[in-house]
Amino acid sequence: MDDCDLEKLSAAPAKLSPKFNRNTTEYEATVPSSVEKVKVDCMTSDSGASYQVFGAGGEKSIPLLEGGVTEIRIEVSSEDGTVKNYLIRIKRLSASDASLNQLSLSVGKLMPPFSMGCFEYIATVPSITEEITVKPVAPDKKCSVVVSGSNESFTLPLQLGETRIVVAVGSVDGSKTQEYVVTVLRKQFPWPVTFKDPKLSMKYECPMLLTPMYNPVSIQGIDTELSMSQPCMDMLARR
Repeated sequence: MDDCDLEKLSAAPAKLSPKFNRNTTEYEATVPSSVEKVKVDCMTSDSGASYQVFGAGGEKSIPLLEGGVTEIRIEVSSEDGTVKNYLIRIKRLSASDASLNQLSLSVGKLMPPFSMGCFEYIATVPSITEEITVKPVAPDKKCSVVVSGSNESFTLPLQLGETRIVVAVGSVDGSKTQEYVVTVLRKQFPWPVTFKDPKLSMKYECPMLLTPMYNPVSIQGIDTELSMSQPCMDMLARR
């Protein structure tokens, strides 16, 4: 028989990615710094086939390199000598690592897009946004995460203009802290416009607000005299 597939493959407590499939031969996983070993468990599809685990002298319990990647190779041999290899790469986080692998906001998008090695961001939100929730995710759940001084609530009020949010990540062993700074720009409310010339005031008057328009806009296909102010259009669009 030339069946050299595995029917089952795991490396507890790590979770393999992608999910195991006999036709997929390479997998990855990330584990916290507290996980020192993984236990490899295999089963061949053909009862006549055999396998060998390479990574720790053939043992199924594999020690992991802290702060590095450990490769585990499983060699499956069929009855007729056909050989197939499965490879698992497991990254064990360092106890001194203080970083995020995800950072997002409930409103607005980070600019530039989030990257683990980038520590300063800007996000713009509408003027009606009074609060925002920060969503930081550390790769190791034992890392401490504090958002603008709080480790309980990550929902913060926004003032008009700029609000500076600091996300501080502490390593598991307490030796390192890394800050990610997000500056949220909440758009200002429109300033009133005053014309000294009454004719200009009437020309640029918003038919809805009956006041001079701030940032006038018009709807395609209608007379420009029926243009409305941008704030008014935004208000109508929300309704």
